Amino acid sequence: MPYQKTADLLHDVLPLSAKLSGTTIQQHLHVVVEAQEQQLPPEVATFHGSYQLEREDLPCPPRPLVVGLDGGYVRHWHKKGCFEVIAGKSIPAEGPAKCFGFVQEIDAKPRRRVFEVLRSQGLQANQSVEFFTDGAAVLRSLTSYLSAESMHILDWFHLTMRLTVLHQYALGFAQVDAAGGKALQDVLTSIKWHLWHGNAERALEKIRDLDDTLTTHQENPLVARKYSKCKPLVRLMADFYTYVEQNSGFIVDYAERYRYGERVSTGFVESAVNQVLAKRMVKRQQMQWTKKGAHLLVQARTKVLNEEWEDCFRKQYPGFLSVPAEPMQMAA
Repeated sequence: MPYQKTADLLHDVLPLSAKLSGTTIQQHLHVVVEAQEQQLPPEVATFHGSYQLEREDLPCPPRPLVVGLDGGYVRHWHKKGCFEVIAGKSIPAEGPAKCFGFVQEIDAKPRRRVFEVLRSQGLQANQSVEFFTDGAAVLRSLTSYLSAESMHILDWFHLTMRLTVLHQYALGFAQVDAAGGKALQDVLTSIKWHLWHGNAERALEKIRDLDDTLTTHQENPLVARKYSKCKPLVRLMADFYTYVEQNSGFIVDYAERYRYGERVSTGFVESAVNQVLAKRMVKRQQMQWTKKGAHLLVQARTKVLNEEWEDCFRKQYPGFLSVPAEPMQMAA
């Protein structure tokens, strides 16, 4: 709901004498959120500075914390185009999941913000944390040194998305050269199989060989004339090679994880991005934002999703909705 509609609704349901505007609602919201932002501890190089022996003395934690991070884009108010808002979700072995989000260019403490969410879910110094991202360097940097037992995993969903696009191009190539298109599809299937089993080195070899074959086809004037998308296909294949090469250290044996019931993808993060962004900043509403305004609103939105907003509001306004006392037991 836009700020102005919020103001109009308050006038309809509350006996307000003063005239409220959307700007007033926005300013009050920013005051509450900025007060919470000042309470966030500073960034540090390492959040868990304990030694290995100290971690071994701690009780054994339950299953790993699973954290997924992804980005969404919203329209910029002053400039043409969009800017990125990073959103994520942390799922503990026990207890409710929590969302977080921020605008990277505005947030001065992004790693501390993520760590505080994990700590509120009972993160121990010896607890394993699995971070799932799409492989972007900015997301990987957020997860560094948050936990000594952390593990970064390239999201299988983003790998298969790129392969699906290449398969679509291969279908078009088969219309020009049936045998060549079938061979291309077979190699792409083999690449996917190697990646599924965590064999990034073998997958890179096949991508490199396939790239050489496509370059040869591109230089064939007959093929280039009949299939106009040969050049984009070569470019996409080169980009895919770079993507796999840069993230090869984070490609795991997805097949084994799947057999043991462990996560291989971050579909839950896609829903978190929709919850944090789409509910308030959905593109079809044509809303536009400043980076600071979007960052502050995301903080309020994640507090609401995590059922923490009322406590934050009460700290700023102590007289707001006093906490009800527990009901007394009736006498027999």
